[in-house]
Amino acid sequence: MTTRGSLSFFSFAICLAACLPLPARADLATIYLKNGQARTVELEAADRGQVQWRASASSGEVQSTLRSQIEYVNFPTTEIWRDAEDAFESGDLGEAITKYQLVIADKTSHYYPIPGNFVSLAQERLLRCYRIRMNAAAVAKQAQVVREEFLNLPPEFRKFDPAVTGWVALAKKDWAGVMEALKQVEQPGPEVFYLRGRALEETGKTQEAIQEYAGAYVLNFGGSVALTQAALQRSASLLAAIGDRDRNAELKAQVKLYRDLFGDGELWKGAPENLLQLADAEIKALGSAEGNMEKPESAPATAAGTVAEESGAVAVLPPADQRDYLLVSELEERVFIIRSDAPSGEPVLQGGVVEKDYGYEFDGTGGGLRIGSVDASKPVWVLRTVFNPATSDAVILDVNDRTRGGAGLYLREGILTFVWFPRGAKRELVSLGKVEEGTLQTVRVHVQGDGKVIAVVNGERTEHKVRGGGVKLAGKLVLSVGYAGTGRTEAGTALGGAFIPFKGTLQHASIATGSSIVEIEEREVELYSKLIQLIPPEPVKQPEEKPAAEESK
Repeated sequence: MTTRGSLSFFSFAICLAACLPLPARADLATIYLKNGQARTVELEAADRGQVQWRASASSGEVQSTLRSQIEYVNFPTTEIWRDAEDAFESGDLGEAITKYQLVIADKTSHYYPIPGNFVSLAQERLLRCYRIRMNAAAVAKQAQVVREEFLNLPPEFRKFDPAVTGWVALAKKDWAGVMEALKQVEQPGPEVFYLRGRALEETGKTQEAIQEYAGAYVLNFGGSVALTQAALQRSASLLAAIGDRDRNAELKAQVKLYRDLFGDGELWKGAPENLLQLADAEIKALGSAEGNMEKPESAPATAAGTVAEESGAVAVLPPADQRDYLLVSELEERVFIIRSDAPSGEPVLQGGVVEKDYGYEFDGTGGGLRIGSVDASKPVWVLRTVFNPATSDAVILDVNDRTRGGAGLYLREGILTFVWFPRGAKRELVSLGKVEEGTLQTVRVHVQGDGKVIAVVNGERTEHKVRGGGVKLAGKLVLSVGYAGTGRTEAGTALGGAFIPFKGTLQHASIATGSSIVEIEEREVELYSKLIQLIPPEPVKQPEEKPAAEESK
């Protein structure tokens, strides 16, 4: 409903003082009505109950439209608002945030108490800025402010994008809430991929997180630089943490892309040294057998290359001197410790175990192998095992002394379990997942001082929380394979009390400890000239020979 009337300058001044409306210049405004109609007018004033306007500059009659009839109004812009919008559109978020805050602070100049007013719009724009900056805490705080402004915003801003709800959940570390907020998104954009990646990363689903981050940085070129940069960094960091040599080419591509696009020739602060070296390396698929596709013989290694069967499919690899890694099957030792001074030497058989061509056969009567001492005080442990267990409970690797503490890798009801106990403290157990017969197991465990344990098993990353203080084990403890009782007491296990000795076959077992994975890899290269792999990365299958008759065709 429209009413007619006029306001003298005196009465208008009284209204201004009481309600803080904006005195209008002869600027055009468009009033959008709830009945679907719209009219462009010259705005006179706006207060909490109505908008006053003239049909044209020549019209002497001031008319009013009640707020109850208005959907929203496109008000005439102000200079500070235009400056804020220009900064936002140009990507200068710092300047835009400052300008929007000025709009909000000066309500006497910029506030129309009607949907579409610049103060409420500035609050919504700030929310956008914080999303682009990926500041979850700021998004969560600003989202509450914007929610309270819904009635003063145009209709399209009166509900939140699912990504906003995702950021709010992220700020609360509610990882399930992040996934729940985003599961209804039918066509996810880069922001959704990134948020899902964060939630998956934090819940230990490393492979899925890497895939989501890929969606973020692949789809986002031309979009938010911060989002692309963060997705690349997190994806590369996860790939590096996994240590999967099969994905070396993928990791190389990511670090090179980051360096060239965002790092000005450098990687992010704190990037491991091996990634810096990787960024300078030539991108190629490791394990390529071009020029070395000779037919494999029954011997495990020839001058032309190595036959690798660990991957489940016979593959010909280039000769070892053409690779930056060695397979464990190419090493003289099948069971060893990677120490800072030298490899551990020949293992000592304790009975109940027989050495075979393929490794060691354990009969489960209590015998095993003793190797040498492990520096158990280090926070990062890398253990490699290839075994076929005949029981669901068994000792795999163990270092312990009843008076000095210990650690070990065990089968408990078919679950691979890492255990350690500092001297005089409670034992801590980390479940690493179910073991299938004949599987290859590469286990990396990082025990942080704050009680956070990061475990990576065959590329899958999980996190666990235990008491703070880290490992805090004695420096030198003797390693045994397949049984326990390596300390002065010659009894018990790191798990506590007697435990079932290993029964089955073991093809390989090795252990290394260090301050970081980089330190351990550097030690491998120093001792063996190359990194050590359980399986070859990206094996190349040998093509089948065609019958002579078929060749003649």
